[in-house]
Amino acid sequence: MKLGYFGYVSLKAATTHFTQILATDLSLKRAPIRVNAIAPGTFPSELTATAEELEGFTKTPMGGLQAIPARRAGREEEMAARAVYLASPASSYTHGQEIVITALRVPDGNS
Repeated sequence: MKLGYFGYVSLKAATTHFTQILATDLSLKRAPIRVNAIAPGTFPSELTATAEELEGFTKTPMGGLQAIPARRAGREEEMAARAVYLASPASSYTHGQEIVITALRVPDGNS
């Protein structure tokens, strides 16, 4: 495992835990603040790759997993929709959650 990858996955886990702890702490203090996180899956970014570079990755089976069912990377508007949801009254009962946005790979049945 590359050192950069180790840092990345550690930070993702820490962010999830921090979201839950901060939400709990603010709830105990009866603060009228909701805390949630958005966790994108395969989206083009400076950290991952461009949309063009991700195209082959999303359509190719990997390590006993099928290709991503949507056969594409996530789109900006899909992530923006989650942010709009969290900022809207529709999410008033959403607190301490990590909203994962991904078209999950599933086992191919051959492993």
